[in-house]
Amino acid sequence: MDKEKLNKTQDIIDTPVEKTEFIDTETAKAADEAADKAELFAPDGEKAAYIADDAEEAAYTSHDEAELFGLDYEEDFCTSDDEAELTDTEADEASALCVDKAEHTDSEENEEDEEKEVFILADTLPELDEEDEEESTEDAVYADEEDEEDVELIDIITADEEEIENQDDAVKEALLTSDQEELVDVIESAYAIDVAIALEEFTDEEIISFAERIDAERMAQVFEQADEDLQFRMAELFGVDNMLKMFKFMSKDDIADILGELPINMRKRILKMMKRKDILEIENLLLYEDDTAGGLMTTEYIALNGKWTVEKALNKIKEIAPKTEVIETIFVLNGRKELIGTADLRDILVEDNNTLLEEIMYDNIVSVPAEMDQEEVSHIVSKYDLKVVPVVNRKNSLLGIITVDDIIDVLFEEQTEDILKMAGVGTDEDVDNSVFKSVKMRLPWLMVNLVTAFLSSTVISVFEGTIAQVTALAAAMPIVAALGGNTGNQTLSLVIRNITLGELSLKEDWKLVTKEIALALCNGAIMGFIAGIVLAMRYGSIYLGIIMLIAMIANITIAGISGFFIPLILKAFNVDPALASSIFLTATTDICGYLVFLGLAKIFLPLLL
Repeated sequence: MDKEKLNKTQDIIDTPVEKTEFIDTETAKAADEAADKAELFAPDGEKAAYIADDAEEAAYTSHDEAELFGLDYEEDFCTSDDEAELTDTEADEASALCVDKAEHTDSEENEEDEEKEVFILADTLPELDEEDEEESTEDAVYADEEDEEDVELIDIITADEEEIENQDDAVKEALLTSDQEELVDVIESAYAIDVAIALEEFTDEEIISFAERIDAERMAQVFEQADEDLQFRMAELFGVDNMLKMFKFMSKDDIADILGELPINMRKRILKMMKRKDILEIENLLLYEDDTAGGLMTTEYIALNGKWTVEKALNKIKEIAPKTEVIETIFVLNGRKELIGTADLRDILVEDNNTLLEEIMYDNIVSVPAEMDQEEVSHIVSKYDLKVVPVVNRKNSLLGIITVDDIIDVLFEEQTEDILKMAGVGTDEDVDNSVFKSVKMRLPWLMVNLVTAFLSSTVISVFEGTIAQVTALAAAMPIVAALGGNTGNQTLSLVIRNITLGELSLKEDWKLVTKEIALALCNGAIMGFIAGIVLAMRYGSIYLGIIMLIAMIANITIAGISGFFIPLILKAFNVDPALASSIFLTATTDICGYLVFLGLAKIFLPLLL
């Protein structure tokens, strides 16, 4: 059967046809059909023949097709007196001929379009001084020399963290030397955040060189993911006109966040050049503090009247969906623009066209006021497992929405803030800050610790005479203070975590301290017994071991109680527990530890001599 088809195919191919030129209006269609024909070749390397259910579909049988493609079968296809065979290589060449001719005109048009899509035009860039120009020229020469290397751009950008650390230079070189088409492929195939991280190491001239080869939309994607320092650098380099180009492809809440970090003069210049409607929307967002629900929310959502039918709602959703951030959740309003419920897009799609939105909506909604702290908002989202939470005013009018990706950022930010505060480090400090800035942030808390250290030394000075008579006390007393501090920090960390999650309060949960007391007694007895035996064997005094045991139990118990109550009391006075708890805890455990241990030693001094 296959042999008959091949023979029939050969007879058809042998039919003479006349050559003709490509018709411009049909070149695209011709390329598509030629590519489809090329796919009919068999995959094996020995033979590749047209094998189809119908021989007329497997070859160029139509005179019209022959005129359209203008192919010479004697030049482009392999024919034989015995059988019609086509090798893979020749088949590819035949297909490529058609595709090349059809795409010739399109490629020229695409090149012209790509040149027009460049984000930054040369005449909008700030002028560089002679030194910068020389450096830029040197970089360009170096880039040309290295351009011959076969660098896998997308693989480099999407590599894991370890690979990125090892290939920082390769990433930088790839982004600098790739042409416009390659750069577009990198950004589309990789994550914008990876590109933004790589740009952090770029000089100003290199950032400009990068921006000159991509369009405003892709530059906006990278700009959104950049950290605040890099955004500020870019804003100064690009200027107002180029910033406005990017803003066309960014959501209003992101624009508000960016403008909030820019200098006032630049912010005013940008706002003056924006549309009146956009200005009002952004200014409303700027009214709220960054760490509140209003500062987090976006105004790009879909809200429809509850009296609308499903059919009308779907038509509206199709119209405004491209401009919104969330489309799977539709917010339902009444005639007074008050939020009365939410409707799932899936329910809307499956319901009858005449069904009203208020009939299929969920009226048990969870919303937050615009003034609510972002940490409380994150707790609500976590508690109710929400993907999006509406922000309302006192009249229950919908102001905006907060998406789960913003909540993830909040959780990360709050966790980092708490850790830094517990260590007495400023939340704005980073490892690459200047020495002066770091000193300014850390010194105040170190001064407070110095005061508490003097209090501890004062307690020790009271017992100088006792220590002078039994020098072993000087070696043993740090053990009591250290174990007390560690125990208190364990309790402190657990309590602060529960306070942060809203699961613990002084008024309702103070009785839980009994558990900490019992735990401290157990741990104190065990650790004190071990330490007592070691000291008794080392200094040959069983009484010193007994004193250590009693002091250890007492100080660890005090530490447990202090670690439980200190953060709760601070929270009751509206003081951040993570900020001041550790300082008070350290002072308490040191002073009480020294006082108990040295006090017992003074009482039992005759037995120690």
